[in-house]
This record gives sequence, C-alpha cells and structure tokens, in this order.
Amino acid sequence: MKSVKSLLALAAIFGAATTASAATPSTTATIIRLTGSTAYRSPTQTVLKALFTVSGSEPLIAWDSTSTAYVGSNSGFIWGHIGSTEVILETTFTGSVGGIQSVAGNGSLTVAWLPDTLADGTPVATTAGVSTGTNPLVTLDNLKPADLTMADNFQSATPFRTPVLTDNTVAIVPFTWVTNPGLTATVLSATTTAATAQVTLADTTGLTVGERVFSSKIPATTIASVDSSTQITLTTFSGVTAGTANASFVPAGANPISNMNPQIAQALFGNGSASLALFTGNHADESSSNANGTVYAIGRDPDSGTRVIEFAESGIGVSSTVVQYQPTLSGSAVTSQIPWPQETVDGIVFTQGNGGYNSGSGLRTPLEATTSGINGYYVGFLGISDANTVKGLGGQWLTWNGVPFSVTAVEEGQYTAWSYEHLMYQPTLASNKKTLAASFVTALQGYATDTAKGTSISLSDMKVVRLSDGGVITQNY
Repeated sequence: MKSVKSLLALAAIFGAATTASAATPSTTATIIRLTGSTAYRSPTQTVLKALFTVSGSEPLIAWDSTSTAYVGSNSGFIWGHIGSTEVILETTFTGSVGGIQSVAGNGSLTVAWLPDTLADGTPVATTAGVSTGTNPLVTLDNLKPADLTMADNFQSATPFRTPVLTDNTVAIVPFTWVTNPGLTATVLSATTTAATAQVTLADTTGLTVGERVFSSKIPATTIASVDSSTQITLTTFSGVTAGTANASFVPAGANPISNMNPQIAQALFGNGSASLALFTGNHADESSSNANGTVYAIGRDPDSGTRVIEFAESGIGVSSTVVQYQPTLSGSAVTSQIPWPQETVDGIVFTQGNGGYNSGSGLRTPLEATTSGINGYYVGFLGISDANTVKGLGGQWLTWNGVPFSVTAVEEGQYTAWSYEHLMYQPTLASNKKTLAASFVTALQGYATDTAKGTSISLSDMKVVRLSDGGVITQNY
C-alpha cells in the first residue's frame, strides 16, 4: 500500500510550546489515526483542525516536509483538546482503496505516521497552532494500524469487502477530466503591479492578443493587447499580485481538446492512446496524418478513490486493466514517456501500463506541462483541488458529456462525475474513538460548500442521489 511503499521520511515540525506536566501527552491522550483519500485531504484537515481548542500552548501541529502547511499535507499531527478530551490526531493519506484495506485489516496492516512523542517535545513557536518555527527533522517511522479512513468510494467497489466497515457519508466530492496546456509555451519573466492589468516584460516579440497567461502572480487570463515592445494588457486584473515571476504564455487553441465522454474514455484508457480526431471531430487531426494528433492516457494507481470513481462513472470499469503512461519531464516540459512499469499496490501485482501516480499532487505535474516531446497531449482525472492548481498553470478542464463542472450542475444532477465522501471504521473500534469519530462525522457533514472552488459539496444541498459509485442518478425527493 502507498504508506509503506513511498512516503517520504522527513517531517518539518510547527506549533506551540507545550506545558510541562507529570505525564507526557503521548501517554495520556487518546490517539486516533486517520488515513485514506488524498483527494479529500484538504477539507478533512481543515474541518478536523478546527475542532481543537486554541488555548495557551495548544494545539501543537506538525506536518511532513513535502508540504508548506498542515492543510494539504500527506502526513500531519495535532495534539490538544477536543472539548474536554485530550487528543492526538494523526493523519497519513494513502489513497481511498488503501485506506479501506488498512482499516479492514484487523490491525495486521500498518501505516507510517509522525511520532506520537512529538506531543512531548518543545517546538519553537510563539502562537498556538501557527507555524512560526521549526524543530529538528523527525523520521516518519511510526508504523501503526489506522483507526479511521476517508474514502471517495464505497467499500463494495474495492477488493477489500470484509469485514463490513461502519460507513458514514459526509459530503459530495466532485472530479474533473483535465488536459495539459498544449505542445509548447513561451516562458518569460513578468513584472506585475497589484490590481492592475498591465504587465511589463523584457520583450513582447511573438506574443499575440488572445494568448493565455499563467503565473503565480497572474491567475489564468488572456492578453487583451500588446501595448509596446515591453508591455501587455490583460483581459482582467482580478487576483493579480505585485512582483516579478515567470509567466507562461500559451497560444489560443494550443490544445484543442474540450470534452470527454464514456466512449472516448474507454477507447483512450483501454489502449493507452487515441487519435486527437476522436476528441475534436476533425479528420485533419487524425494521428496517421498529423504528427501531433495523438492523445495519451495518464492517471492514478489502483489505490486511488479518484480512479475508482472516474473508471466507474465512465464505464471503463473499476477493476479493468488499462494502459497509462509515465512521463519524463525536464522542468515544465515532457521529454519522453513509457507505459507505467509493473508495480505492486496493496499487495496486488499490476501489469505494465496498469499503474499510475500515487497522489493527485503527483499527477498534477505532467498535466501542467507542455508535451511537444511526445508529439501529443495528455488527458487525466483529478479532484477539484488539484485540478484548480492545474488550471492556474495552464491546464484545461474538460466538459463531461458536454456539461461543464459547477457546484450547481452537481447539485442538480447535470454533471455526474462525483461521488460520496465516506468516513469508515471497524464496528469494533474502541468506544472513546467512536465518540471522536462521531464528532468528526458531524463536523465534516457541516462543512460549508466551497462555492468558489467546489472541493466539497454539502449533502443537504444535493437534489439528486445515487446508490453506488457511477450509479444511476435519481431525484432526491
């Protein structure tokens, strides 16, 4: 499973100084360990972090060194109080399928967590729960079974169906198909001023009106005019921040892919590639006559709930053998690729091509890249949080069956690439941990819909229901 095959071994620690006591927190606190969905890790961490009382030296918060903040990290740690209960909450997100396997394993399978004894140390910080300092690096070698798992999919959609876990649905999690920016892009150093549409460059040669612009300083927009040899004006200045940073300029229509449907999905992932003409309906894009006329499949490994959902929704089949590619990148450009090498996931051997990335953050990188090195384009699938990052760096979201993603389209049943988010645990879980799990469920169900980004949608806002992953959608009377 992912936790034992590829978690990084270092952790950067942030938090507030603890108060000395006769007994150390790692021996007095209720320790509860949560694993599972990487696509839903940010909402999960946001909600559960808010349950802890901020008081004095609490909470103490830590996370792994692959991230710059607790929310969004692959492995995290919180010590403090939830109500009157002293709690250590450990999180390591291994994927929905692997999470179900871990919790269903009756303690026989372990996940790698940050050390319980972090709560006994004295991290360097001045404000509770705020990352203002760091401790020496700590190894991620705390191997223990998981108590709870978040999952994007039903347990019945996995190979790990017994024992039957207690299942609580907490939200709706949507997904989207994504394609990369295009074959090529011009990367230039751009100087911006906050809340203004003018951008200064060293040279505007070759830039044209309508080109798409992407930068950490410039949310996705386009060129409205090329004003001079050094300045352009954008179509909007909303979200522009001041500073100098590289910007990618992608020609309009650089990637002509706009829609995905079940027939195309089955053809693409069944073979690993498909003609661009299948996506555009333009015979001139036929791969036999166009050197850049091929689209390649790229995606997650079989541990992923995102993969389960998209394969169920598209009719590919959750247990089907597919062909996905593993790219090689140089900077932000793909230079070559091979079918994904054979690998073992959750103790199961998956043949060449049938594997994939073990996280959405890993899959994002090639979907943000240019692909002239393979004379074609990539299409993959992501949760909305990761897809938002790709969109900000030039990738394009595809409509599903001709319907663009929106929160309203999900709620009304028009956009169907979504699933229920679940919190699961063994019926035999200790009573004190069940009490905590119940508070987690309540908090997650009450999480407000993020209408701007759509990463989580409230169950109470849904006008439709489905009984299985990819199942028929009916009205919620």
